[in-house]
Amino acid sequence: MGCWWKSDSRVIEGAATYSWSEQDVDQIPTVSARVGDAFFPLFGARSFEGRSISGDSLRGCPNCVVLAYDFWRRAYHGKIPETVAIRGRRMRVAGILDKRFWFLTHRIGIWES
Repeated sequence: MGCWWKSDSRVIEGAATYSWSEQDVDQIPTVSARVGDAFFPLFGARSFEGRSISGDSLRGCPNCVVLAYDFWRRAYHGKIPETVAIRGRRMRVAGILDKRFWFLTHRIGIWES
């Protein structure tokens, strides 16, 4: 069947899933967003080092998260943790988003794919 909306639409370039909830990350309250593989590429998200964040890099790491820049600075004082605890599980930190990236709210501290 394929993605008919990609080939037939003149308006929609892409789509991605997105949801959020309140979570504690390393016992620090924040908002966690769960996003689909296409989310970061669709919005042109980059790391704070300037690298693009691809769905492929996160798809290969099911226990990875990306930290929002402001949350990272506030919670970890600029030190990049190897892992963080969320919902009783250790998750590997795959990157830190550029400080200008946000979607719908600035409250999101952690992004899961």
